Amino acid sequence: MARANKKPLVSMLVIAVIVAFGLCEIALRWFVPTPLPLGQLSYQTLGGERVADQLAAAQRGFVVPVETAKTPRARHQFAPGKSFYLCYSDVEKLKAKGDHAWLDAQGRVLVRINQYGLREREEIGPDKPAGHKRIVCIGDSFTFGWGIPEEKGWVRRLEDELVKTDSNIRTVNCGAAGAICVDEYWWGLRSRFHAFQPDAVVVTICLNDLIPSSGLFVQGPTPDTGSRVLDLVLRSFGRSPLDLDPAMDWVGLLKDLPRQAEKTPGCTASTSRTRRCGRSASRSTR
Repeated sequence: MARANKKPLVSMLVIAVIVAFGLCEIALRWFVPTPLPLGQLSYQTLGGERVADQLAAAQRGFVVPVETAKTPRARHQFAPGKSFYLCYSDVEKLKAKGDHAWLDAQGRVLVRINQYGLREREEIGPDKPAGHKRIVCIGDSFTFGWGIPEEKGWVRRLEDELVKTDSNIRTVNCGAAGAICVDEYWWGLRSRFHAFQPDAVVVTICLNDLIPSSGLFVQGPTPDTGSRVLDLVLRSFGRSPLDLDPAMDWVGLLKDLPRQAEKTPGCTASTSRTRRCGRSASRSTR
């Protein structure tokens, strides 16, 4: 008899949960709009034609694959000799923050890729003028100068400071040139970037550069089940995008980079760990 009395209670509880779930779903959809990032990105040709995303950019030849032998995994880079605009929505809000004054009236910033596939000046090529010193800078979008004019990026600003004491110093921006995480930086230096004959190499590493290095892309897409409530629950209990692969010795990987770099064909390392690459090596990779 007691069990029979419990059945209506269980049924009422299930119905209450379903109703509550439905009301929460309706409330989230009606009163809590899906938050969008401030300043969403798109691309635009120099002629003003909008290019929606990187896939569309690739179809138009603005993005090309890196040669298989020169990267540990499939990667793409901006095509040599191409110029385009990075475009951001919410331009008025961005400018109101006071730190995006370089965006034009349409929320754009110009990107020029030289003939060597770098966001650099055309005169910066494998042939280094006599008496010049070069600092090759490798990294991701922070080094590339994503979203800002190239002269405002840290690579060019470093050069601006150094030329005050030596006018023959040049920095070379190899950021986001088909290498975006730790092991790819080493591959890029060994197979491509050493052609610019660096006297020193600066590698900048951000946390998201480490994550893909073990093949574990934990910064994957957010849950999208079709239910706002369920997505919220899954995000709350799911893995943090900042979690690192516990099976990977991240510190050991970073400490081993200088030793790996010394084994690069045609290059030697000085006692200060700066990279010095011979002209013969640069000629063989051109």
